Amino acid sequence: MNHGTPAPRVYVACLASYNAGTLHGAWIDAAREPDEIMEDIRRILAASPEPGAEEWAIHDYEGFGDYRLSEYED
Repeated sequence: MNHGTPAPRVYVACLASYNAGTLHGAWIDAAREPDEIMEDIRRILAASPEPGAEEWAIHDYEGFGDYRLSEYED
């Protein structure tokens, strides 16, 4: 039972969109294998309104307790 502690997740933003003044990204479940998370990131970038989007950053996160993620965490 979850007692108010959110599951670990990250908000991944497309940097090409961000730099163009558009917010484009999604919350991703981080309690999975790295290759599954990267597949979600590839889908976010492929759906970007900016052509050729390749770069991304973590713009928010939750559920990691006291651990602090950086914007460019692996």
